[in-house]
Amino acid sequence: MEQLSAREGILEALDGREFRIADLSALFSNWPQTVSPCLDELRGLIPEILMSLTTSSEKLFKLNKADFALFATSWWPDAPLGRAHILACLVVWVRSLRSNRREIDAEVGTMARDLKGAQEFRDETTEFMRQYLGLCEPKVKTPRSRIIAFFKVIGDAACETYSLGHRKLLFSELEFFMKTSELEQRRRLRVDLPTLDEYVSCRMGTSACNVTTFFNEFSIGVTIPAHILTSPSMRRLWDATNTIIWAVNDLLSLKKEVAQQTVDSLLPLLFYQYGDLERSAQTAIDLIAANVAEFDMVAERLLERWRTDDIADSLRLYIDACRYNCTGNLHWSLRTGRYGIHQEAISKGIIVRLESKI
Repeated sequence: MEQLSAREGILEALDGREFRIADLSALFSNWPQTVSPCLDELRGLIPEILMSLTTSSEKLFKLNKADFALFATSWWPDAPLGRAHILACLVVWVRSLRSNRREIDAEVGTMARDLKGAQEFRDETTEFMRQYLGLCEPKVKTPRSRIIAFFKVIGDAACETYSLGHRKLLFSELEFFMKTSELEQRRRLRVDLPTLDEYVSCRMGTSACNVTTFFNEFSIGVTIPAHILTSPSMRRLWDATNTIIWAVNDLLSLKKEVAQQTVDSLLPLLFYQYGDLERSAQTAIDLIAANVAEFDMVAERLLERWRTDDIADSLRLYIDACRYNCTGNLHWSLRTGRYGIHQEAISKGIIVRLESKI
């Protein structure tokens, strides 16, 4: 493949191919997975949340298909209804921001080359996130976007629940998400593809998984001291959680990405390197498995380190909440069919056929 046409070459090579995704649930056989009993009640609250973001019937239809109630109750099954409602708001906001980002920076987006406009939106979002988290003096200025304004719901909940130190940590993760979104856009506007290392370092931010993981304390009603949350061991736990989730998403989303003619993700980059789709898929699965093992090892060490401390029970719940994030993500992804793969179970694996619109 010529470097100048690398993306087109990858799409052409992938078009019409089939590959098998093995039983991903087997990787999490020792991890908990369930759905909160408040699912149906939460589903009744979702329309009001969505209407506060848009009145477009087309956008509402797409948002409703995502089943955000199932997302929240799968990722955080121990959250009571009131907290599950806030967590659903968080998920809707992150997804809406991603959708807006895709319009700004994806190859298929209408603003793909408007770097200045995209950065202005990101800067304004960052400014209001800081304000709504109580990290600067309030300003009278009103956000130009409903998506930005909607963050106030999340910011208010964070201010009521978290200390200043915790909110600063949350803001740093949100800021990382915004900065990597800019980096992703700049790379997609380049002729050359990112390297695997470049992609992975950026994906750790654009996934927004550290933002959702941060709210695990909120979901189960515990507080983990800041010195534990910011410890190297906890960072390894967060990184493993993050990698598991985005790697599963990248694996399942290839069908959708090829149809949308986007290739700046894990499997196309692996395919560009190996020229073998099955090997690329297996490499992604191996990455997930390695991070499951890493998570379990680090979790055991954390629990052993703090086993005689008052925080031990809360820490155990928090670690399981991270596991629920991973198993809940797979459960939700398969049942909503958001990537063009709709399965009740994956025990026998999935055969995926790729079709580009070229």
